[in-house]
Amino acid sequence: MSQPVEIQKDELTGPVLEALRTHAMQNRNTLSPQRLPDIADRLVDGLTRYAARADTRAAAEVGRQCSVAGLPLRSFLAVKRALVQALCVGGETREDVTERALLIADFADAVILGIRRSELQEVELQRDTLEHAMQEAAKREHENLRRIIRELSTPVVPLASRVLLLPLVGSIDLERSSLIMERLLEAVVAHRADTVLMDLTGVPSIDAEVAVRMLAVARSARLLGAQVILVGLSPELARSLVSLDVDTDAVLMLATVQRGLEHVARTRAKHPGSPRLR
Repeated sequence: MSQPVEIQKDELTGPVLEALRTHAMQNRNTLSPQRLPDIADRLVDGLTRYAARADTRAAAEVGRQCSVAGLPLRSFLAVKRALVQALCVGGETREDVTERALLIADFADAVILGIRRSELQEVELQRDTLEHAMQEAAKREHENLRRIIRELSTPVVPLASRVLLLPLVGSIDLERSSLIMERLLEAVVAHRADTVLMDLTGVPSIDAEVAVRMLAVARSARLLGAQVILVGLSPELARSLVSLDVDTDAVLMLATVQRGLEHVARTRAKHPGSPRLR
């Protein structure tokens, strides 16, 4: 531009504000009516400063600020038309009209760039928020699925009158041993059990810490009046318990579930008041 275009702010604020209001009403966008005067002032002030210094970065920042305030691109295009109408129609000379039209076009390009960048940042933020929410949901779903699998893999089955069977399959870590203790003690109370057959047939190995925890389960059950009998120990698992130097004297260990039931039947036969197996 050969010389700065003079801008009368007071003459532009009204048309810009009216263009924003009309476009907002016609398109039912979400731009708050309370923000329209501030956005109009920002745009007119930005155009005035751009006419004086042609600072593209400053104009783009105006676009970003207006976008953050809620100005959509379509509403700004309506403002651009209002600016052309206010500044170019009825110009004194063709050169003057051309200068003003170029000024508005350059300013609008910079503002649109700022709006686009803001919208892109908002999309990226929404994408990141969505991805985070999806990751959290997947994590919760995984944890719930893991909990369900663990609960299903730790069933406590009423086997006979006041006799429970706890068949264990797979490896046992500290988390699962805690779940076993919780579910077993709840079942002992619920079924008023006096005997629990803990079947270790499907347990391939066990470490010292978990072995100690499992024996603690047996002691806790005893405090509730139930004896825990370990059955189904493989030779490897038995050797493992011996090598770990775990005190198993307080826990009865038998070969199979059948042997455990036979032991319960013999014990109850010696005590006539005890419930019979059925």
